Amino acid sequence: MGRRNLQTLPEDIRLEVGKRNKATRVPAILSLAEHSDYTKSEIARMVGVKPATVSECLRRYNVKLKKSIEFKRHKSIILNGVQERIVSKITDSKIDDANLQSTISSLKMLHEMERLENNQSTSNVAVKSDIPEALLQITDRIVRRAE
Repeated sequence: MGRRNLQTLPEDIRLEVGKRNKATRVPAILSLAEHSDYTKSEIARMVGVKPATVSECLRRYNVKLKKSIEFKRHKSIILNGVQERIVSKITDSKIDDANLQSTISSLKMLHEMERLENNQSTSNVAVKSDIPEALLQITDRIVRRAE
């Protein structure tokens, strides 16, 4: 896996990694972290250092792994997908067996997380109109159960 992906990197990064001497370790670590999908362990193996050295270098220069940057960029979409998966697994029998307070708290927390990720207010003003249809259906089932 490492060699095949290494060939897709710019030539200057490949040369830095290939040298494996102290003077090029930091630039190689930083370049690989920013421009590839390698983990800290993979970067350490390629550069010839311990994973802790890679972590320290990234911390010192405040560099994030490309994977971390991509996750943050798509965090709202990821959370929305997780929310949909959770909602799809909620059945009437699970709602009947669940503690009502836990169910409502979980639903509220997921909804607020989604709103925060989309830079929307989490206040109670006109929020109900923004709740996705699936969440409204579950909320209705919970309310009917409580009555």
